Amino acid sequence: PSPHHTRNTSIPETPSRLSLTPQVQRVSKRTMGSLMSTSKTENKAKPNMKAQLTQQDKAILDLKASRDRLKRYQKKMELDSAKLLKQAIALNKAGKKDRAVLCMKMK
Repeated sequence: PSPHHTRNTSIPETPSRLSLTPQVQRVSKRTMGSLMSTSKTENKAKPNMKAQLTQQDKAILDLKASRDRLKRYQKKMELDSAKLLKQAIALNKAGKKDRAVLCMKMK
């Protein structure tokens, strides 16, 4: 038998250690979860890629912050209103109608 016939052609021969580029070697050494993140050395390689906030970006950011503050305030007011309603109901059942009316006005 010749050496060409003994070789299994369905499985390609690969060396025990693949010669990988440094970038691929760096990726292969990373642990799970850090595959998509960048290392500190990769961040230093691109110093000119700083993000600049434009006036439009700042305005959008301010609007979103205002929206979030307003939603928090609305939620707080709804909770306070519900608390005052429960208090007014309890006062009315206790026979303190004037205090119950005062709680409802505060609501």
